Amino acid sequence: MFGRKETKIILVGLNRSGTKLASYLIAKACGLRYVCLEPFHWRGGVDTSIGEDWKPQLAERYVSKSGQKEHERLPVFCSGEEVSKWMNKLLKKTKWELVKFVEIGRAPLCRSICQDACMVGVIREPVSWATSLNGSTIQKETVAGQWQRLKEEIKCEDPLPDANNWLPEDLADSARLYVVLHKLVKKNMPENFITVSYESLVNEQSYLTKIGRRLGVKVVLPITAPMLGVSTKQSLTPDQEKYLEENLTATYSEFLM
Repeated sequence: MFGRKETKIILVGLNRSGTKLASYLIAKACGLRYVCLEPFHWRGGVDTSIGEDWKPQLAERYVSKSGQKEHERLPVFCSGEEVSKWMNKLLKKTKWELVKFVEIGRAPLCRSICQDACMVGVIREPVSWATSLNGSTIQKETVAGQWQRLKEEIKCEDPLPDANNWLPEDLADSARLYVVLHKLVKKNMPENFITVSYESLVNEQSYLTKIGRRLGVKVVLPITAPMLGVSTKQSLTPDQEKYLEENLTATYSEFLM
């Protein structure tokens, strides 16, 4: 990795936004070897030199008790003024070349700790995201739970006061988090924060060239996308889809600007 301009990639996005796929594509294109996925939940990561199939290594990760404890301590949205020895060690004193979080609200804190990192944010089109989230009870509970924490932490108004009229409670709370957290992160990140949509991860790989330039490496293209996980898609009703399109699409578009 001689000649790299920036020392690390920190990739963030909500659950089911495509961050794992993005991690694979970026690591493959930029020749990264050590990739850490979900450090708040798991110890260990992936050594890409072992092979292109990450599943065996992902299955061997152990629960990170210290990471989970820190996850519970830190606010859902971090302004960057917080202090975290755990995060500092993870981002500055370990071998990881790419670190991926589904806790997108921690992005400003990551940047304040590792200012020379290349920051990348992934967002998924609202209906596609909600359809994928809808099929996983655990994921929905996780995202909805973040909203319950966030609204108490920042005392914000409900961005979707009529959401429960159209969506189940857990999906309605997830939609609220989608709106508020993406806006907060976008507002508190620098102009060189690279944002990419899930929909363009495979088909429009120009973002990989942009990341390669930031790292000072020549990217290898095109990259074939593997199946890294299990599909959790569960269909929504036409009315639910219409509600999400009408109320979340502006957030999606603004995040990508």
